[in-house]
Formats: sequence, C-alpha cells, structure tokens
Amino acid sequence: MFNLNQPQRGFTLVELIVVILLIAILGITVLPKLQGTNEYQLVSQRDQFISLLRTVQMRAMQNTQDDSTTCHRIRFLNGASGLSAQNPTTGQCDPGLINLPSGSNSDFLIIDEIATYSVINGQGGSISFIDFDSWGRPIANNGTCVRRCEITIETYKVCVQSEGYIHACS
Repeated sequence: MFNLNQPQRGFTLVELIVVILLIAILGITVLPKLQGTNEYQLVSQRDQFISLLRTVQMRAMQNTQDDSTTCHRIRFLNGASGLSAQNPTTGQCDPGLINLPSGSNSDFLIIDEIATYSVINGQGGSISFIDFDSWGRPIANNGTCVRRCEITIETYKVCVQSEGYIHACS
C-alpha cells in the first residue's frame, strides 16, 4: 500500500522521456563523426588540391620574370602531388621532383599520403602535370583542358576550367 506521508523516490515519465531524447540527439550528431573519418579525409584532400592549384596559379599570374625560366607546374605522382622543383642551373621544371630545395618550407606545396586519385584532361586522357600561363589558364602535358581538367579522389572531384577557374565539382 502507498503511504502518502513518505516521500516518493524515482523519476517521472516526463523526466525519463527528456533524458532519452537528449541521448538520442547526442547519438545522432556525434556518432557519424566518429564513424566516417574517411569521408573527412577525402574532403580535406580535395580542399588541399584546390588550395595547391590556386596557389601555383596565383604565382604564375603574379610572375614578372620570363615564363620560360620559372616553374609553375603541379606534378601528379602515385600517392603524392605538388609543385615541381625548379632546377637551379637551368631554371626549368625538374621532370621528376615535387619538392623544393632544402631549407625551404614546402609543406603547403606538397600533398602526400593521398587516397587513390586520377587526373584527366578535357578529352578523358590521363595527365601527369598541369602548368599555368601568365593569365592563370591551365596547360596540361597531354591534351588540353578544353572543357575542364578533373582530379578525382574516390568520389570527390576538383575541376580546373579552361579559363582558369578552379573549384570543387561533381
């Protein structure tokens, strides 16, 4: 039997429902972030490609030297991509290197540990590097970026339009 003079212990139904709702809301917002770290890594790599392309493009557009002696090339290698190293004796782009001379900070100009990616030109052919002219337009080593050149990192894409516009695309 109930004794009305004793204080009741326990939770009301409303309090239990509120606690369950709060736990559900936290679960919905936090759980996907803990499980889907690979997607965040892919988005981060796409954004790094956009930043790298825009940085090299801006360098090419702001260059006041003769274009033939300055390297504004992004090289795409297996597992890494970055600014081509410039040969100190000839001034030309080194065909195989993507690092800068020792002693310089090149971290923001090299993307390494990249997920599987591919780079194609406007005709669908594979390319290994993109140069930029003084107007910021891309020049691919194989074919042209007539419509656009695409860098595909699994399901994410970076597009370089023929007039030089660099953006995330689908």
